[in-house]
Amino acid sequence: MKCMSLFSAGGGLDVGAVDTGVQLVACIENDRDAAMTLRLNRHRPDTQVVEKDIQQVDFAEWRTSEPMIVTGGPPCQPFSKNGYWVKNVNRLIESDPRNMLG
Repeated sequence: MKCMSLFSAGGGLDVGAVDTGVQLVACIENDRDAAMTLRLNRHRPDTQVVEKDIQQVDFAEWRTSEPMIVTGGPPCQPFSKNGYWVKNVNRLIESDPRNMLG
């Protein structure tokens, strides 16, 4: 079975998916450093790493009549307790752009 990873970060969820035997076809990640990590640690050479805002990704090339697993770790910064210790940050979840996906 094929799998796609959204908000992939460094690929931690992907490791678990690949370990179950699925074929990871694409990782979507907007952060440059995380995307580089994915490229360096790619599970298979044919896994695409798409370094783009998820709102700008055209998923048409991965549409198929076959079932596909979708994994994802949506951005947690707006919800993380870590944000309470960061100075000069608006702590209102509604105003954090990382919480808005269109």
